[in-house]
This record gives sequence, structure tokens and C-alpha cells, in this order.
Amino acid sequence: MQNGASYHHDTIADIKASAKEMVHKARGASAITLLASARSQMQLAQARENEGDFKGALSSFTKAASLIQLIFESSDFKAESQAGKKGALFKEFMDFQQVRIQF
Repeated sequence: MQNGASYHHDTIADIKASAKEMVHKARGASAITLLASARSQMQLAQARENEGDFKGALSSFTKAASLIQLIFESSDFKAESQAGKKGALFKEFMDFQQVRIQF
């Protein structure tokens, strides 16, 4: 995911649309790769928020959310979400979710 963008004149809608467009390019990546990217975007969003770059934080949070949506849509995640089939991807996602809830 690209992280260096200018947000000086962008509206919230523009920032979100741009972030979603960038994530759209990640379609086809493995679910575990998408999860790693979502983690990175969450960390970047927090850093940007702490620095006062709220537009940058919004972009990174939107990317993370869009990446998670792709994970939910993946056949790997759907297969591992079934009862009795909790694999490594599902466990990694649950760990990711628990860490994010603690914000």
C-alpha cells in the first residue's frame, strides 16, 4: 500500500475513495498477506493520528477496513470460519481483532 499522499485539498469522501481504490489493487493477494497489510495500515494510522495528521490517519484506517473486508470475502477465511475448521488465518485474525479492540 502506498503511504505517501497529499491530502491538503481532499474532502473526506475523496480520501476514502482514494484509499479504497488503492486497496482494490490488492484483490487476489492471499488473505494472510491482506491481514499483514491491514496491521501495517492500523499502525500507520495510529502514528499519523498521534502526529495530528488526521486526514492521513483517515486514509490509513479506511485502507485497513477495506483490507479486512477483502479478508472476509476471501474463500480462505470463509472456509476457516466454519465450525471445527479454525485454522492459522482465523487465529491470526482473532489475534488482530483482540489487539485492535484494546485501543
